[in-house]
Amino acid sequence: MTSSSSQRLIEISNFKNTGDVAVLYDPTNKIRYSTKQSGNKLQAIIDGSSRSTTYYLTNATDGIKVVPSITNFKPQKFENDGQQYVIISHKALYATGPNYVQEYADYRSSQIGGGYKTEIVDIQDIYDHFGYGIDRHFQGIKQFAAFMKENWSETKFVFLIGKGLEYPYIRTTNDVENYKDNVFFIPTYGYPGSDNMLFSEGNYPDPYFALGRLAAKSSDDIKNYLNKIKQYDQAPFAHQTIEDKLWMKKAIHLGGGTTPYEKDSFKGI
Repeated sequence: MTSSSSQRLIEISNFKNTGDVAVLYDPTNKIRYSTKQSGNKLQAIIDGSSRSTTYYLTNATDGIKVVPSITNFKPQKFENDGQQYVIISHKALYATGPNYVQEYADYRSSQIGGGYKTEIVDIQDIYDHFGYGIDRHFQGIKQFAAFMKENWSETKFVFLIGKGLEYPYIRTTNDVENYKDNVFFIPTYGYPGSDNMLFSEGNYPDPYFALGRLAAKSSDDIKNYLNKIKQYDQAPFAHQTIEDKLWMKKAIHLGGGTTPYEKDSFKGI
């Protein structure tokens, strides 16, 4: 509204406030005005202002969103430090209690674990820097993968730590809250899901890096996996008898699918 030195009465017709109180805001002058319902009109008396002002009318109950929390966003540089083994995980798996993600990174940095220069990247940082802040969307990971290929010349391995779900199951907040198995940390690509295509160019199936995922639902899953990896890496230094090595000949090949389409697709692979 244009400037005015005196108070004014404004009337707004056909505002749908569903019987709740409507509030008029003047953010320029930091003033909140109450309103009065008169028939199908809302009325408010506003103060004079020496400058042109924009007002905002909202339903006091449904028109205002309460922000549960605000965090300080600190942009990262993602510099090339010679990373060879990149681990992508979710802070929910290591922010509290024992940090087995860091222990796994430390093990991969050790001589017995390969002697790699490791880097842990939080999935939320990928969303924020490479996915326009859109949580749970795979596009951020694909953008990050292209960045790694272009800028992290020494990277050879990528390891995802955290259970994944296909995008149709985790697209909205309601999907996450109501999904029957909603333990989810890092998305996959496509349907049926393909981690390889998270780290490939376009829709090509071949990833830029050697890639793996531990579908961990808890920190204990990471701990158990790490202990098994250590045991496996120590196996060549153990006794080399048939009895000691027989367990390495035991394997189970699993297949299946949750829908007829998935079962037919997997059979054709």
